[in-house]
Amino acid sequence: MATEKDRIKDIKGRFDESFAALATAYTDMQTLHKMYANKQWSDKDASNSKKKNIPPLTYNFMKKNVDVMVGIQRQNKMALKAFAEETGDNISASIASILLHHSMRKGNGYTAASEAFKDVCIAGLSWLSPYIDFSKDAINGEFKVICDSTFDIFFDPSLK
Repeated sequence: MATEKDRIKDIKGRFDESFAALATAYTDMQTLHKMYANKQWSDKDASNSKKKNIPPLTYNFMKKNVDVMVGIQRQNKMALKAFAEETGDNISASIASILLHHSMRKGNGYTAASEAFKDVCIAGLSWLSPYIDFSKDAINGEFKVICDSTFDIFFDPSLK
């Protein structure tokens, strides 16, 4: 039987393996997120510039383009649709489409999808997480969708 120390060691080993799989990509993604937020200057360079009464100059080519793409995506996003596998499944597929649209609309899914699209435009990777929120209804819960931070996910290195 595995002890608690063995489990912690296993978890740390899996974390190291997960982090190593995307370490260079995470570094690039952090740089891209900083550029989008106009944080191109290091703290030392920005403070040196401010001491000389010169604001650190930034011209953000990226932000305008990303904002335009996200705006186009928000205007043109489509509701989710379920398709029938066989000809007799048309009624079931239309009911499933209505339920999917209702769940996404009530569960903040479309907003989360827009946030995820923005993260993908900035850094190329994003995550959507569906979950059930039991804070208001302890028995049935409420379906929700959130856009997780790209940097808070453990990536499966064996994923192909």
